[in-house]
Amino acid sequence: VHISLVGSDHMRVSWITEDKHAPSVVEYGKIAGKYSRSATAEDTSYRYFFYSSGKIHHVKIGPLDADTTYYYRCGGDGSELSFKTPPSVLPITFAIV
Repeated sequence: VHISLVGSDHMRVSWITEDKHAPSVVEYGKIAGKYSRSATAEDTSYRYFFYSSGKIHHVKIGPLDADTTYYYRCGGDGSELSFKTPPSVLPITFAIV
């Protein structure tokens, strides 16, 4: 599973399944194990010579509250994962040591 920030208040959740019938759905919420919202999207796959990819899912979720932990699962029955959204005050400063 890969997540990426989309704009100031959305996340894109991406994952690949071998099951061509797996739904492209992400269920999410602010309480672990309780998914008050869901989002769906299109999926894709590709072929290159003799290779055929699995089903590639990209689902955009939101709008999301700043500085908040969200719990989510992919495909309707996946394991629970979590992420924390960035604070509303920008810019964010990083230090590399």
